[in-house]
Amino acid sequence: MAGRPEAVRFSSEFGRHLAGAAGLEAVLRVRASKGLRMSAYYGHFFLRSLDLLALPSVDPGRCYAVDLEIDETLPPVVYFQTALLHTTALGERRIRVVTQAVPTTDNAHSVFHHADQSAIAALLAKKAVDRALSARLEDAREALQHKTLEILGAFKTLCTQASSGAATQLQAPRALRLLPLLTLATLKHPALRGGNNVRVADRIAAMSLVLTLPPETLLQPLLVPRVYALHELEPNVGLDDGSGSVVMPQLLPLSAEVLAPRGVFLVYSGADAILWVGRDVDPSMIASLVGEPHVQSGVFTFPDLSDNGSPRPGFELNMRTNNLLRALSSLCHGMWAPPMFVCREDGDQQVRLLLAQRLVEDMDTAAPSYSQFLNQMRDKINRGSF
Repeated sequence: MAGRPEAVRFSSEFGRHLAGAAGLEAVLRVRASKGLRMSAYYGHFFLRSLDLLALPSVDPGRCYAVDLEIDETLPPVVYFQTALLHTTALGERRIRVVTQAVPTTDNAHSVFHHADQSAIAALLAKKAVDRALSARLEDAREALQHKTLEILGAFKTLCTQASSGAATQLQAPRALRLLPLLTLATLKHPALRGGNNVRVADRIAAMSLVLTLPPETLLQPLLVPRVYALHELEPNVGLDDGSGSVVMPQLLPLSAEVLAPRGVFLVYSGADAILWVGRDVDPSMIASLVGEPHVQSGVFTFPDLSDNGSPRPGFELNMRTNNLLRALSSLCHGMWAPPMFVCREDGDQQVRLLLAQRLVEDMDTAAPSYSQFLNQMRDKINRGSF
């Protein structure tokens, strides 16, 4: 029975892949204005020439990243054009062209305060995985941290009053305030996680996801999981808001400090979902959630106890949680059918270890806690030792 949820997951994901939109025998070319040059590409492709990527198949869930280099002074506006030539499932040969105009500036303040931290973090993660595939894993981890330090160090030097002195806290523009957290989450993800507690197959699968996923799916929930308290849901959470969307609960910090012994929490990373059950939780709450007063640690198939979408008496929490799971899946474009694990506070050690790896703000054997990481970055930037 332990393997049955995995079989259901594989069947769901494989069927969705076969039924989804896809382009076949595709080629992709990216061009830019004079003064800009494409220096590197990241994703799954074959580089046919300097600016032509061959893609055996491409679907809406794929992402390709490009490194740009500035060769000369840029005009006030530069242009990018991407052309994708592909064959549809009906055998039609089509081309899609996207052209975008982007303003330029020589003002460092403007650059930092209009930066896209999601795009930057996703690009750095892809570059780190690409480095890990061609060099040592530790080299890739150091390169990722070095690049983040370079960005925040340049901001301190160019845009703050403490440009030459020691700052008491890490300086970052509002637009890049979460970049250290995203960097730490990338370092703790199985794709780049240090140590020998990640199986080779799991690491390769994780690297493949990091290389191919777009930022909106890669960063959250894959790198930065979502944590919700199911025992403290507001009355309207998990229900339709009137516009066809589900009201989502408040996000909690990714730390074991929020996991109360009397609570039930959902930790969702897209690739899996963990139901954390405290040792002192009320059995009636568990019964309302899963139909039984007690659950054991391990792989778990979350039941649907509703009556054709309507809540059955005593099982309202189950219906609302199922609505949340479906909403979370739709945020990931329905790419995954994640297996669920029950993690009891006093249960199986392997499942508790899996949960600990998802709580990226806590210290573990692979990396420091979030507060320690911020202090380390601040000290390195103050010393200029990066």
